[in-house]
Amino acid sequence: MQPLLAGALSPTAVPTFCELLFGCMLSTDGFVTQALLSIDFHCVWSSYHHWISQGKWRWKHLACRLIRLVCSKAPPDEPITLALDDWVIERFSDNAPACRTHHQHSKKTNRPQYIWGQCWVSLAVIFERVADEVFTGIPIISFPDPASGNASKLKIAVAMLKVVRKEVQDRALRLVTDCWYMNRTLMQPALEMDI
Repeated sequence: MQPLLAGALSPTAVPTFCELLFGCMLSTDGFVTQALLSIDFHCVWSSYHHWISQGKWRWKHLACRLIRLVCSKAPPDEPITLALDDWVIERFSDNAPACRTHHQHSKKTNRPQYIWGQCWVSLAVIFERVADEVFTGIPIISFPDPASGNASKLKIAVAMLKVVRKEVQDRALRLVTDCWYMNRTLMQPALEMDI
C-alpha cells in the first residue's frame, strides 16, 4: 500500500506523508493533531500542517492511486459497488472555506434545524471483507461543495465518477446513492460511462 500511494509524491514528501498516513490509521478522530499524537513523529510539529496546507503535491495523483488500490481489493468476478453521498461538517468560524447554512436532515432533538458548515460530496467503494464477511465502505475521493459559483453536488459527483471510470476501465461499476441524486444531470453521464 505504502509504495503505491507514495509514488504520487516527491521523495522529500514521502516520510511526512507516511507518518501522517499511519497516524490517521491509528487515530479514531481524523484530525491531523490526533494523528500525530498517535505516532512517534520525527519532524517539527508545524512541518506536518505546513506540508498539508502549502506543500507541493497533487492530491489528484494521490487520489487516483488510492482508487486503484481500493478497487484492486474488490472481488474480481463482481462489479465494483460505488456509494455516493453528501454530508456536512459543522464549523464555527465564518472564515472556513465553502461554509454556509445547511438544513439538518437527521432531525435530532438536541440539534438545531439549521447548521453552519461545509458540505462534502464523497464517493466510496463498498465490498465484503473476506476475513470476517463484514461489508466495508472505503472513501476514495471527496470534494467540498463550494458556497458560490456554478458547481453543484451533481456536477461534482459526475466529475468523481469520471475519475474512477478512467482509473478502472476494465471493471464493471455499480452506483448506489439516495433518491436526491436520481437526476438527469448525474444519471445520463453515469449511463454513458457504463455505470
